[in-house]
Amino acid sequence: MAQALKHECYLHSSLVEFLLERALNNQHIGHHLFWELRAEMNSPFAGLLFGLVLEAYLSAAPEHLKILEHQYTLVEKCKTTRSALSALEMVSRSYDQAKIRFEKSSLAQFAGNHPFTNFVSPLNPSIRCHRIKLEQCRLMNSKMRPQMLAFQNVDLKLAYENVEDVVLMYKRGDDLRQDRLTLQLLKVMDLLWKDAGLDLRLNIYRVVSTDVGEGFIEVVQSAETLCRIQMTRGMAEKTEPKLTPPAAFRKGLLLAWLKGHNGQNGAGETDNEAMRRAQWEFTRSCAAYSVATYVLV
Repeated sequence: MAQALKHECYLHSSLVEFLLERALNNQHIGHHLFWELRAEMNSPFAGLLFGLVLEAYLSAAPEHLKILEHQYTLVEKCKTTRSALSALEMVSRSYDQAKIRFEKSSLAQFAGNHPFTNFVSPLNPSIRCHRIKLEQCRLMNSKMRPQMLAFQNVDLKLAYENVEDVVLMYKRGDDLRQDRLTLQLLKVMDLLWKDAGLDLRLNIYRVVSTDVGEGFIEVVQSAETLCRIQMTRGMAEKTEPKLTPPAAFRKGLLLAWLKGHNGQNGAGETDNEAMRRAQWEFTRSCAAYSVATYVLV
């Protein structure tokens, strides 16, 4: 609905009133409204209108302004680090040099006094982060050089069990608004399937666009990519130390990986029930994503 504002001719409209009313009554909606509009503030077509709507919202919700300021400060620090990496890339594309530059820049940006000791995650307003864990932050070895940032979940201070760190990825160079739209459609499909009694085990991660061509992506933890599984199994078998087409299509590769993570219980005995459940969930998830991507394409 925020995108529909682009087609409004005047600031004072029923749609603007509706969005502001919902945002002021629910801070979670206000969070998403802020970043949806802030991501396109530089648009020559809608920037002025979006800016006026944001000014109206923040003026009426000063308590939310402080929370959003902390998140925006995090974005600015990530931008500074990315600028340092861009300057290096003009000289060298070496990943080792880029990793060293990232570590130095992150230490300079986050060491000392900063607001990242108890702030709301920009990806999920329901999660609060206690502190940044610089020792777990790292630079990804890919073309866009995304930054992976780790924060301690504030729930750890409340002695909750099985609470994972909050890990998010800052990426610059891709239009994450397209990713966000796709994931919203997947969320709608998942809700429709669940209403029909089908839980197809979709794990839809979060994405927030903070500007044109940049934003944050939620990192799905306790997960492995297909490429990593192929390479790991190949090296374990000492037959395919590197990923090659035969390794990618080798039969039984995923089944062996599932067995390795679900085939045994704590006593080291074969756990057939856990394996059947893992196969059932994996099959349903593959079916759901196959249908969803077919519809989207």
